[in-house]
Amino acid sequence: MLRFFIAFMLIGAATPCLSQSSEHQTDAGPAAVLEGRKLDASPSLSLPVRIVQQPSTETDADRQRQSEQDARDIENLAVQKKLADLTNKTFYLSFWQLILGIMGAVGLLLTLVLTRRSVHAAEEATVTTREMMRRQLRAYVLVEQVTIISADNNTKYGINVRFRNGGQTPAIALKVIANLQTINVGDNQIPQLPQDQSRPFSILPGAERDKVLGWFPADHAAELDAGICQIDVIGIATYEDTFGGQHSCHFRYEGGGIHGFKLNSELPAHPVGNYEIEML
Repeated sequence: MLRFFIAFMLIGAATPCLSQSSEHQTDAGPAAVLEGRKLDASPSLSLPVRIVQQPSTETDADRQRQSEQDARDIENLAVQKKLADLTNKTFYLSFWQLILGIMGAVGLLLTLVLTRRSVHAAEEATVTTREMMRRQLRAYVLVEQVTIISADNNTKYGINVRFRNGGQTPAIALKVIANLQTINVGDNQIPQLPQDQSRPFSILPGAERDKVLGWFPADHAAELDAGICQIDVIGIATYEDTFGGQHSCHFRYEGGGIHGFKLNSELPAHPVGNYEIEML
């Protein structure tokens, strides 16, 4: 640097001298010009100039730091790329996790629906089983037979209705309302039932109870047997089972006419009027 400065000063000092010599040459006459030419013919003064290249100021420590910085930048780029890849993978995993969560929720909802249906089906099965058990065990009061009976040495005749409990539990508070009526042959007139004045009674499983209806003279029985007229027997038996159910047994039988009316014979059931009503 010092050498450059010295060379610059020398060049600057030589420049004014050359300018002054040129001015003197213009002001002088031809003689001066000749002298100037002689002087020009003499060898000119030249200064040696050495160009020195400035040495590099970068040291090994700087190069080491730069190398380390480049390595860190490369590592940072690699880490950023890995983070980007992990972010993409996290996004895809979150997406599939959401899909699985939705499927799990749908599966849970479906499981709840199926469980509810199973519980409902189990409840219905329990109710059906209970109803089947009740129907198997409850009392069933049936009209076993309706026969012709007599009394006082066959001077009067009557109708005996026999009831039987065909169930496996007692029939409670059984009441029978019945009536019989003599009608012409082929007449479909239905007898009127009397008011309920019967006393309730119970029937154990397999037991039988009888109900006697009316008494009429032997002459009237002979007319029934001859087919001149016919008799119609109608009635209702109401009872309660041990499960609290209310039931009514409706019955209707006929005799005389084409069926005859023999002592100790059974009356046939009428085609219409025999059924049972269950009132739960």
